[in-house]
Amino acid sequence: MEDDKIIERAIPTLNFIEQLQQQIQLCREGMSDTGIPLTPKVETLESLLWAKLQEDTPYNQEIEKINEDYLKQKKISSGSQQLKLFKRKSSIAKFKAIMVFIDKKGYMPIGEY
Repeated sequence: MEDDKIIERAIPTLNFIEQLQQQIQLCREGMSDTGIPLTPKVETLESLLWAKLQEDTPYNQEIEKINEDYLKQKKISSGSQQLKLFKRKSSIAKFKAIMVFIDKKGYMPIGEY
């Protein structure tokens, strides 16, 4: 009976490029549908590249500017709906900055996916 063991195949994990492609696609879907929260998707993409992004000065300068703009908007925002719209704009700007970084480093040409 021991010879009749069922051998389970491990589900192959996604490699780095596949993870990037999948997360980029999720971000694009979130950008095209305002009903889909975009910020968590962009944060997940950012976390995939975190170690590499920390060393990139142009990216960090762009993100610092985006964060400063968001904090200014948060102070003058009159309502939660207005703040949500600006948060979405900030997420789109972060996504664009990440895509420029990906293209610049050659991890995945933007036109490839």
